[in-house]
Amino acid sequence: MIGKLFNGGLFLHQFKPFLDSRINSIRDAGYPDLAKAIVDDLGCLEHELQMLRELRDAGASSFIAANLDARLQTWRDTRVFAEFEFQVQRDRVDRVEANLDVRSSSLDDLDLSIASCETKIEQFRRGLREEEETLSILQMMKVQDQQAHTALSEELKSLKQKLVETEEIAAKTLATTEESLRAELQDELRQAYDEKLSKFSQQIFSHRLDV
Repeated sequence: MIGKLFNGGLFLHQFKPFLDSRINSIRDAGYPDLAKAIVDDLGCLEHELQMLRELRDAGASSFIAANLDARLQTWRDTRVFAEFEFQVQRDRVDRVEANLDVRSSSLDDLDLSIASCETKIEQFRRGLREEEETLSILQMMKVQDQQAHTALSEELKSLKQKLVETEEIAAKTLATTEESLRAELQDELRQAYDEKLSKFSQQIFSHRLDV
């Protein structure tokens, strides 16, 4: 049927009684949605066939004449818009490139500043490590010196004590004359003699021997 409508010059309304009866049969069979879809498709088909006939009847020259100026104007408008849009985009690119150059220069300056700071920090760290090593050495030396100081203090205390004792003996010796020492020694030896004599006597008496 579509071939007859397309090539035979027939019109859709010529088939309307037949189509209406078929559509009513489909609707009565309980398929109203399908019937409506067919009606919609037929309406669209009729509209498209009408446009096709009008296009054929007008001919190519009429179609070209009717659309050429509009297409050319569209092209002109598109060209103007394209040139304008290109210029707008070109300006944007230039601005972004300029900003990028500024940022790049700023980044270069920042890199130099960061490198300088890192160098200084490394120098400070190196100096700090050296100072820490020096501090450790000094603390170790202090411990050793403290130990030596303590030992010397104890030794000095002992020596002073001995010095006092020696000084007392020396003073006593220097203060004693030979005569007084002789008399003192005689008394001391007499006492020692008496003690030995008493000791031997006691030992002998312990054996029950008479002396």
